This record gives sequence, structure tokens and C-alpha cells, in this order.
Amino acid sequence: TSHTQTASVPAAPESATIELKIFISMVSILVPAVRAFIVRHDLDRGLIFIFFFAFVSLSIIGTLLAKFPQPNLVVSKKGVIVDEKELFKEKPKVYPEGIACIIMGATAFSTFYIAQQSLKTIGIKLGMSDIDASYLLSIYSTGAICAVICLIFLLNSYLKPVTILLIFPACSIVSYLMLYFVPLPEIALIFAFAIGFFSAGGIFQLTIATIIELFPKRKGFYGSLVSFASSFSIFLVANIVGRYAKTDVMQLLLIGGIIAGVSVFCAVILNYRYR
Repeated sequence: TSHTQTASVPAAPESATIELKIFISMVSILVPAVRAFIVRHDLDRGLIFIFFFAFVSLSIIGTLLAKFPQPNLVVSKKGVIVDEKELFKEKPKVYPEGIACIIMGATAFSTFYIAQQSLKTIGIKLGMSDIDASYLLSIYSTGAICAVICLIFLLNSYLKPVTILLIFPACSIVSYLMLYFVPLPEIALIFAFAIGFFSAGGIFQLTIATIIELFPKRKGFYGSLVSFASSFSIFLVANIVGRYAKTDVMQLLLIGGIIAGVSVFCAVILNYRYR
């Protein structure tokens, strides 16, 4: 739905994708609450499936009733249909900027997946209690939500998405490496928030918004390539996380920093070509 929403709001595609991230974050909080409510009141566990069925049904009905722009039209941010040549001085190329976006889609998912799956185990390894270690995930989620809120204002006034795609992964590197080289509970509390802010704060959505802007006539195709790359990266990273979580979970922080470094390299290329 990211590339669909972006194409449907040509006047503010970046804000549209970030708003989508807000709803994703809200659901990540809502679903555990619904599940806990059902368990606490000893209700039928099947109700959770009815809950999801209702939400999916509403989504389908809303999509069927919505009006979308015609496919393959190039629409400027003012909502005017223009020639593709009017958007850029030089027509964007699949290589290198298209490839850079696709790789960034993969790294965006990988960095925050590593954090989601390892922060609690890292907290326990640092001597935190099980409850305090679980609290790291809450701090991480809070950081992600705060990032989304900040990006809404930044995108509407100061920064371009390609700039954020460079700044946030660079800050992710610092966050991962600080926790790796200074493994203290107090540092974990600070940088759990920082990792959530810079890794899970809408980078994937902004990557899709950028590749759609670069290739407006095939926005669905290229947006799907970014999504496919992210899904494939989860398959690979899940195996890496499973291996190191049982042996040396701290190495996952180093791996997260390296993956963020790949994202920064791609972002440098993307910023140069974009400008």
C-alpha cells in the first residue's frame, strides 16, 4: 500500500508514506493490547481472528470505494499532469539510482528487524532484569513513533526525503556502534531509543516515495521491487539473528552497523544523482 498511497497523494507523497508508518506503529501497539484483553478476560481466542477479519474487510471496502489516479500518468507535486522530462534535467536511470533505492529498501528493514529481535536479549546480557530488558523494546518503539512525528514537520518545511535517507542511516551506525563498544545498561536505554528513531522511523516508506518520484510512469513496478528486496532481506537477516542470538548477541549490533553503512553508501550515490 505504500506506493499506492504515494501515487494517490502527488502533492505530498513523502508525508503520505510517513502517515502510513504512523498507523503501522499504532497497530503494533494495538494488537498486543487486544490480545492481552482477550486473554485477561478469558474470552474465545478465535476473537482475535474476527478482529483482524473486520479490519481487513474495512480496508478492502475503503480501497474499492477510493478514487485513484490513472496509471502511468506523471503528476507533479502541484497535482498537474506533466511530461516526465519536466521533472528532472536528466532522466533517472535504473543504475545507479534505482539500484541504490532497492538496496536501501532492503537495508531499512534489516536494521530495525535486528533491533526488534535482539534488544531484549542484549539487555539481559548486560545484566538487566527480564522486565527491564523488555522495556528496551518499548523505548525502541517510542523512538520510532517520535521519528515519524518529527518527519512530518521536517518534510513539509526543511528537508528532502533523499537528505533524510542519508542522515538517518548515518545516525543508525553511531547508535549501533555506541551500544556495541560501550555495553552498559544506561547506554542501552539511550540508544534503544536512538535505534528506533533512526532505523524504524519511516526510512522504508521514504525509500518507496523516492523511487516512485524517480520513476513515475512505472511507480507500481519499482515500488514493488523495493518491497520485494525488503522481504528477501528479512529472510536472510532472520537466519543471521537466529544464529548469533544463541551464541554472541552483541555481534548483531556490529552487523546492524555494517548494514546501516551499506545504506549510507547507497544514500550518498542517491543524493548525488538526485541533485
